[in-house]
Amino acid sequence: MKKSNEGMTITGVIVDETVTISITEVCHKYTLSEEALIEMIEHGLFKSPIAIEKNSQLDVTAVRRLESALRLQRDLGVNVPGAVLVLELSDELEQLRNELNFLRRYLAE
Repeated sequence: MKKSNEGMTITGVIVDETVTISITEVCHKYTLSEEALIEMIEHGLFKSPIAIEKNSQLDVTAVRRLESALRLQRDLGVNVPGAVLVLELSDELEQLRNELNFLRRYLAE
């Protein structure tokens, strides 16, 4: 029996990965003080170092990471170092899963 995709709607957001947002705009959008954002940066929330200046820019990946950290804080009451640790472990787990999948495909050949 063949399944039909007729009538199926897929929604999503197309994001330009080259878009950047200023630190001031990020703080305004997420009602976050610049001091709180600086604390997150100092704890290593972002993989690449970010200069803490009014005209500094965050890329889409950094904004997504910030959103995840803010959700961890809001929903689970995790502090900044804990949120950074959770995100680092999540990244490591994803990398290990990708490596495992690669090795499984390699061994299956």
